[in-house]
Amino acid sequence: MAKNLNLQEQLNNAFVDLVSKEQNEQYAKYLRSITRELIDNIDNLTNDKIKSIVSKQQVNIKDTVLLFAILSAVTSILNNTLTKKEKVAYTPIIALMGLYSVKRPKVFAERVSEIVKTPSTQFKQGSNLVNSKKLVNEFFVRNEASISNSIRKTTNNIIRANRRRANTLTRSIRKDIKDLVSQKKSPKRITKLLKDKYRVDKNVIERNLKTELHAQAEAVKLEVSKGQGATHKTWKSQGDGRVRNTPFHNHVIGKRVPIDSEFRGKGMKADVPGDNSLPPEERIQCRCYLIYD
Repeated sequence: MAKNLNLQEQLNNAFVDLVSKEQNEQYAKYLRSITRELIDNIDNLTNDKIKSIVSKQQVNIKDTVLLFAILSAVTSILNNTLTKKEKVAYTPIIALMGLYSVKRPKVFAERVSEIVKTPSTQFKQGSNLVNSKKLVNEFFVRNEASISNSIRKTTNNIIRANRRRANTLTRSIRKDIKDLVSQKKSPKRITKLLKDKYRVDKNVIERNLKTELHAQAEAVKLEVSKGQGATHKTWKSQGDGRVRNTPFHNHVIGKRVPIDSEFRGKGMKADVPGDNSLPPEERIQCRCYLIYD
């Protein structure tokens, strides 16, 4: 089991790193667009206006959810705890793992991404890729409800997280404007200073994106596991020297709760690791994961 857990972490990192690399520019553009609009509309920002600004900016998450749904199935298969229902639902992924070895996580993630995103017509007829495309499509059909729920919930979570960020940012911008006005800066100068100050750093974007993607991966696993009849979830850590020593994590590690319940501790709560309701110190770069039964 220890080897499998290590392999699962490698697979999770491979999928998250791959998606992060693919989405980095899109996510950066998304955050910067929100920030620019907040600054440009700072004089008439209401809660409804902030909600509108955040909601109209879109991030394409469908392919990401599909990849994480496959990762969820692979994780369950590696745990060797499949129910009869799961064995039927995951048969296509078991077959896919027979074609491409998960022991090379980075290569496996790249190949799965290629299969998911490429139309069947672009693959050479009779190749493993054509057969693989049929397998993943069959898996998606068998798990259609869970995947649809994941797309909807993930989209809502992204919007909620960035509305909170926008509200915090708005308060900070207004404070800065007050200070700059007292310094007799011109409106044009104030706008430039604000846009320079709130330009989102590349490293911050990458760190935040990986945190969001880890949370998305765990949220998709939750929906897929629900769809296969799981009734409980257990919070697990990687069990190494890098595990964070924080109040919430220390309280929830090893806890088993009903699948629709939240993990609670020290005045905080979360559905999954990386849940955006948690404070930054409890979610940024979290590597915890859930197992289901």
